[in-house]
Amino acid sequence: MNLQTFPDYSLLRQYSSLSFCHNPITSLSSLPSLPELTSLKLDHTKISTFDGAKYQPQLSSISMQSTPITTSKYFFEMCLIAFGTQITRINEKNITYKQRKFAQENENTLHKYIVTGWLITKGSQPIHLLNYQTRKRVSLYTVNPKEKQDANSFDQKKVSETDTDINSISKSTTNDPSSRSFSYASSFVSTSSDTRSKSTS
Repeated sequence: MNLQTFPDYSLLRQYSSLSFCHNPITSLSSLPSLPELTSLKLDHTKISTFDGAKYQPQLSSISMQSTPITTSKYFFEMCLIAFGTQITRINEKNITYKQRKFAQENENTLHKYIVTGWLITKGSQPIHLLNYQTRKRVSLYTVNPKEKQDANSFDQKKVSETDTDINSISKSTTNDPSSRSFSYASSFVSTSSDTRSKSTS
């Protein structure tokens, strides 16, 4: 396959696992919100921002290894803000309490920036953002500075006690007998509930 955009919703909606690895896709804008999607692989694509990303309500695992966007220091946090803070694994790593906390605290303010091509360049208050295309920069507070300062002592204690990988709640669909997967990288459809296979070559 040599896909530059994602296929239509009608072709993707039935699958819980999708792979588009090694395709020259540059944008997430054509990927629809898929209510059954739990696993998404976009390794070795050419995606550089989360511009156009849609919320994926059931997504628990995503991989975007060896793509331009992963060079960003705050890639994990931006991925959570773009696709949903319910995600438990990114690039085969468990999300930490600290990463999830940042995304949950800031998603209401930052989501509109992240899904329109902005990148986080500084995560502490005020948060700095860079527009990948225009190179415009903005700085903004996502919480009241005084409230943030008053909460620091409590937050530091809480983080030290609970900042750990969330192995206990990570979800895998590989053993789900009803799960369906579609790989556009290998051009092969597998359905664990039956023996059908389809080549898209």
